[in-house]
Amino acid sequence: MRKMQNKILNLCILLIVLIFSSCAYDNKIETELTSFDTSVCNTNSSDTEFAAIQETTISNTSITTTNTSQTTTNFVTSIVSQKETTVTPVIEEYPDLTVLTHEQETKLQETANSEISTVYQEKATSDTSITTTSTSQTTTNFVTSMVSQKETTVTSVIEEYPDLTPLTYEQETKLKDDFVLYKSKIWPDAKSEEMFIMDYYGIYNDCEVVIMWGYGYDCTADIKKVDVGDWSFLLTSGSYEILLHKGSEFIDIKTAYSEGYLSDEDIKAIYFYANN
Repeated sequence: MRKMQNKILNLCILLIVLIFSSCAYDNKIETELTSFDTSVCNTNSSDTEFAAIQETTISNTSITTTNTSQTTTNFVTSIVSQKETTVTPVIEEYPDLTVLTHEQETKLQETANSEISTVYQEKATSDTSITTTSTSQTTTNFVTSMVSQKETTVTSVIEEYPDLTPLTYEQETKLKDDFVLYKSKIWPDAKSEEMFIMDYYGIYNDCEVVIMWGYGYDCTADIKKVDVGDWSFLLTSGSYEILLHKGSEFIDIKTAYSEGYLSDEDIKAIYFYANN
């Protein structure tokens, strides 16, 4: 009987333990479920916040893009508005041009032809002037070149000489008469009144030094260079001569110098008068 009681007691204790174990297990499951729910809630909360942040970022980016677009639009609108002021006046329309009449066309053509003719004439005149200038310059260069060969001689001509005393009428007449005789071989019909004194360079040892020629008689169109001692004379024609008139005869200057009729000082004075 006592053993039966002990068994019943043990069963009761076991039952109680089972009941308590069951309750404890249920509490643990409930606690875990609560913890799980809390975790889920926290996760949902984080997702919500992240979504909110994404929405905010997208919104801000949209606003920035919108502002940039608006700024660009405003800039373009400003440029276009500046051009509108320029373009706006050019909307005025003009009437069709009136066709020129035949008379007007003819008048314009005549005017154009006249102007073209004037231009050609001016060009021709200019070309002629250039040619003349070029010829003159060539002659000048030639003369300068010839004179430069005697630079030492030209440089030394710094002495001043007195003005020449003009020839008397008798002296001029004597020179003309003697010159006709001097040229009688090439001018057999020459007359005294046709002769003239081109240049007069003074009297040396009672002898006149001159250049003479006759009216109406041809001469060459070249430049003649005459060297006498250390001096060079340039004549404007190869037909001309610098002559010493001694008595009734004419002697060319080179011969007169070589024969002693003219000294170095005489040639120096003649050169001075020939170039002043």
